[in-house]
Amino acid sequence: RCPSIEWGRSMTQTVTRDGFLNLLARSGLVPADVIAAVVEQDALHSAADAVAVARAFVRRRLLTTFQANRLLGGKHRRFFVADRYKVLDVLGLGGMGWVYCAEDTHTPQDTACASDRSWLWGKKRTATSSAAPATCNPPGRLVALKMLTEKHETDAGMIARFELEAQTGMKLRHDNLVRTLDFGRTEGIYGQVVYMTQEFFEAISVEELLKWTGRLSWPHACDIAAQVAAGLHHAHSNGVVHRDVKPGNFLIGRDGHVKLIDFGLSLTEHSEDEFSLAMIFGHDCLGTADFIAPEQSLNSMNVDGRADIYSLGCSLYTMLSGHVPFEGLRSAEKVAAHRNRTPKPIRHYVPELPRPVEAVLMRMMARRPTDRFQTAADVCLALLPFAKRKSVRFDMADVMARRMKSVKRRIQQAQAARRRIPMSSTSLTACSLQSRVRGSDSATLHDTAVARDTDVARPADTFSPPNTTPPQPTAADRSAPQ
Repeated sequence: RCPSIEWGRSMTQTVTRDGFLNLLARSGLVPADVIAAVVEQDALHSAADAVAVARAFVRRRLLTTFQANRLLGGKHRRFFVADRYKVLDVLGLGGMGWVYCAEDTHTPQDTACASDRSWLWGKKRTATSSAAPATCNPPGRLVALKMLTEKHETDAGMIARFELEAQTGMKLRHDNLVRTLDFGRTEGIYGQVVYMTQEFFEAISVEELLKWTGRLSWPHACDIAAQVAAGLHHAHSNGVVHRDVKPGNFLIGRDGHVKLIDFGLSLTEHSEDEFSLAMIFGHDCLGTADFIAPEQSLNSMNVDGRADIYSLGCSLYTMLSGHVPFEGLRSAEKVAAHRNRTPKPIRHYVPELPRPVEAVLMRMMARRPTDRFQTAADVCLALLPFAKRKSVRFDMADVMARRMKSVKRRIQQAQAARRRIPMSSTSLTACSLQSRVRGSDSATLHDTAVARDTDVARPADTFSPPNTTPPQPTAADRSAPQ
């Protein structure tokens, strides 16, 4: 049996066999001559139903399970964005829209760093699986495609925030930041919509990793934090404060390499747009309640890189202990606790933690910015002697299935909440923090304009922690303009 499709995932049909083939031809996903060849070779004219036909195309990897399910649901539009990006699957749901895995049909895949795409068709593929006909074009580069939901695509404030995130990502290039590749506008059903593309990094979030492992060993946690600190140093050197540093925004690949994502709440130095957006969304308490710096919760416009260092300290605390610093409190209470209280000592959870690592953590989480490390480069160099790179095992198909179940549950909760409480204008402030999903559209995946918010930034600054050898401290000061 071919793997499923929607929400994780069983094929369902609302069209006939011939109707499916007609929709497939109209979608532009598969050339007409290839459709005819597959129908002839697999004798699909005698297939029992549309699902059998869909499975034949998925088996040949001419359609992904996501694409097949959309077609089986009677939908043939929105597979292409800007006549360039072919939507393959859904990666996740964020505060402003959807994130899709897409193929850049204008850019050939780099064979040196080609990603295994098996997860798009399910966990396993046997050696006897049918191959796609030779007439198909070679695959393009995989990208993460982010767009606003239909609910937000005409909201001037959300569009401005989305554009600012894209502009920020376009100017950052570092190996520990996910690159932003492209940004533009395209025609949607109700007018122009904005989109951005970012490098596709096959990875899981550290938040997901913690759900599976409970907590991380201290050498592994130090390595992750050191890599994030290196990426933050590049951002800070370019006048960008992330303002939402947390395990959910750390992506980790199978080889242990980490990239920081989601600059949707970032503060850019000397940005008039940022000031205008503060007037729209407010400037009190942008961030996530479990990880927000004390000064950021008072005035999110009046912060610098040291606020990110505090949030990274809270993230390191969570990775080491498996607990957020102030558990069991409401969001507003957590925000106040960051200003006035000290979390439970880390040695309560990790008695074997080396004293120097404990000292680094406490300095990162100091309530007064002047008592913290003053640069992210200093944090990186302090953690590297204790860091050890560790590979991570995961099955991307399983990861996607879990994500889709989680997304479906969150959408159902948002729909239920809207029925109980009338929603006011979307806010990115204080206590909508822990799940910035309340502004997401209640429509299903299939009814959403292709889009999402997940990755951001570009690789390559002179300050990057190598896998084994600590970087020279002087390298932190030699960031060349791109």
